[in-house]
Amino acid sequence: MYKTHCQCVLDTAINGNFEEIQNFLLHFWQGLPEHLLALVQSDVIVDIICVCDSILYKVLIDVLIPATMQEMPETLLCDIRNFAKHWESWVSSALENLPDRLLEQKLPVARRFAQSLKRQTSFLHLAQTARPVLYDASLVNAMIADVERIDISSITSQAFQMGGTNASDDEDDQLNAEFLREFKELLRKQATVEAFTEWLDILVEQKVIKPSKQNGKIFKRRAQAYLLKWSFFGARVMHNLTLNNAQSFALIPHSSPLLTSLFTPVTLTHHPCNPLSSPITPVTLTPHPCNPVSSPIIPHSSLLTPHHAIYPYRIALTPHSSPL
Repeated sequence: MYKTHCQCVLDTAINGNFEEIQNFLLHFWQGLPEHLLALVQSDVIVDIICVCDSILYKVLIDVLIPATMQEMPETLLCDIRNFAKHWESWVSSALENLPDRLLEQKLPVARRFAQSLKRQTSFLHLAQTARPVLYDASLVNAMIADVERIDISSITSQAFQMGGTNASDDEDDQLNAEFLREFKELLRKQATVEAFTEWLDILVEQKVIKPSKQNGKIFKRRAQAYLLKWSFFGARVMHNLTLNNAQSFALIPHSSPLLTSLFTPVTLTHHPCNPLSSPITPVTLTPHPCNPVSSPIIPHSSLLTPHHAIYPYRIALTPHSSPL
């Protein structure tokens, strides 16, 4: 029953009828038969529902967001962002007058899905905006000239004044200088948006992923520290450009600090080392021949099967790429 509901949500999203999904949610949850209400009060059943939600959300993101940064119509991006904006409230409205346990478990999963979708659509929009800028040699040369005027020492001194000094300060200074140096090299080569994102991906891999050594707690601390440092660094770079009256002030955000601030959370959120990349930890059920859910909680490929050739930007879910 819930599998069919999830399939309806997915098919409707594939067809681009996002507002219709709200009706599916209301119809399913508010029309739940009386004899099934006791089931959604069970912690085990609620956990299974949330696992199904996590899989549905993963497939929805794979379907709605292209694997490569191909051009998407602005109207489509707007529709997806609007869908993400309203998703949490739709889920909350659909669960009115149902057990609180169900709402408490489903909403955090729905919230993370909406946030992830917002980040990825924002990044795609920014990437599409940056593409023509990076193809214009005169604009790129202006950006290089303005970046070369950035005073790294002033950024370092501001960090010192904020009380952020510790043994890693020298390492941070080197990282900032290395970042600007590599950024200028990419600009000189008139690198594509894909080259910039690949470079940022390598930075995340080197500075967060590898040092974490597959430890979730270490990963979380490193990821938080990395995002904090880059947020500060990006803000100070923009402040420096403002003081220098940079000619390319309006262009650089599209190709560096803002691009980094959007792409890095997307990478960190979906990396396997992230303990939140799988929002729900499935419960362990005691095997028993009479237990209808004693078999594996989630079938490998039978929960959701997206239809083909309906949605122009959906990703083909192969056995290797499918989360199911």
